[in-house]
Amino acid sequence: MLTSVSTVCRMLNILPMTLKGWQAALLISSPHEKGYSEPQVAQIRVVRVLTSSGDTLSDIYSVKRFLALPAQRLGSSPTGIYSAT
Repeated sequence: MLTSVSTVCRMLNILPMTLKGWQAALLISSPHEKGYSEPQVAQIRVVRVLTSSGDTLSDIYSVKRFLALPAQRLGSSPTGIYSAT
């Protein structure tokens, strides 16, 4: 099931221009031809909550990139995030 851009905007009280800005900042993916999928809407909700809490788009992008790191790069060392291998 896809949710239209206008419905997402109405549900989250945001403007379509805001969604375009978040897409340009690489925080959310572009909608499918007929709207956003459920995982995309969930991603938009997270960005909405974070921006409403005062996080900048740059902050959110940094966290998103960190979370996308492969697990082997995270390592298990308490002194750093990168493994020695």
